[in-house]
Amino acid sequence: MNIKKVIAFAAACCIIGGTVQMNTMNIMDSALEASAARIIDETYENLTYRKYRDFVTIVGCDESAESVEIPAEIDGVPVTTIGEGAFKDCTGLISVTIPDSVTNIKKSAFSGCSGLTSIIIPDSVTNFGEWAVSGTPWLEEKQKENPLVVVNDILIDGVTCDGDVVVPDGVTSIGNNAFIHCKGFESITIPSSVISIGDSAFYMCSGLKSITILNPFCKIYDNAHTICSGTDMVFENADVMPEALSRESTNFNGYYGYYFNGVIRGYSGSTAETYAEKYGYDFESIGEIETILGDANCDGEVSIADATLVLQYCGDKDKYVLTEHGIINADVDGTAGISAMDALKIQEYDAGIIDKF
Repeated sequence: MNIKKVIAFAAACCIIGGTVQMNTMNIMDSALEASAARIIDETYENLTYRKYRDFVTIVGCDESAESVEIPAEIDGVPVTTIGEGAFKDCTGLISVTIPDSVTNIKKSAFSGCSGLTSIIIPDSVTNFGEWAVSGTPWLEEKQKENPLVVVNDILIDGVTCDGDVVVPDGVTSIGNNAFIHCKGFESITIPSSVISIGDSAFYMCSGLKSITILNPFCKIYDNAHTICSGTDMVFENADVMPEALSRESTNFNGYYGYYFNGVIRGYSGSTAETYAEKYGYDFESIGEIETILGDANCDGEVSIADATLVLQYCGDKDKYVLTEHGIINADVDGTAGISAMDALKIQEYDAGIIDKF
């Protein structure tokens, strides 16, 4: 790594550092929907949509449509969301093209589209609701290619997995219901790049005996059924139900609890340990949480990849994510908070210009 590259990197740091404050946080579509005044549903070609103050949501489609190209904007307002069940059971639909204005595909958006073989999904999509593409030939083909279906670094489906599963490094989240009712796999290792595990991700996984979570600060959806083998312990009187068990109403006005037959493995003091203790699941420590200054991506080494990630994070915190531990590791310039100067210091360390932080 020569000094010219470091100078060029420093220049990039200055440019991005100067623009960081100009970036504004994206507000979740669901929050916007709650506060925006809704307009009556309208149509655009073969689509039905709702236009809010700052965004458009696609809410339906003509059942006769075979090929749909969703527009990036309607009446000058960006289309950001494919609404819940928007294309559900459109059996004649064959192909869909989604523009890069869309960030959110909601629950069951394309479920039951039994003819859907082609979906063009841009990098801009960062949220997939559960069952978004279930029951489509597109998903079936993806499962044949790899039982771990990953889109934009989100693992959206793993229900056809078996044996011992290793989630590839670089995946950032396990989606809602990703492994729901999967009985074929016995163990799974989740890399440090994963920052969140969604609701019911490992629901009713009766064969799962071991789940290892390598990111000590991974956010695990807070419910007993996020990781569970099944249900039992019916209580007619909720007052005698152990607090550790999740409470769910049944059709006979009773309650049932979730259980997990396996062991959750993670670092001592990690969110994995906290989750296991809260719901009475077995936990096994794989060691103490280690701080490696400069290791922003928590892969166990300091490299140009860490500097690049910090620089990207400074430019767009919504798109480029640092874990809580990654933030601790990345803060190397002697001042509080993450900045482009941290990225430069890590770059200098990787280039051998400095030998310590």
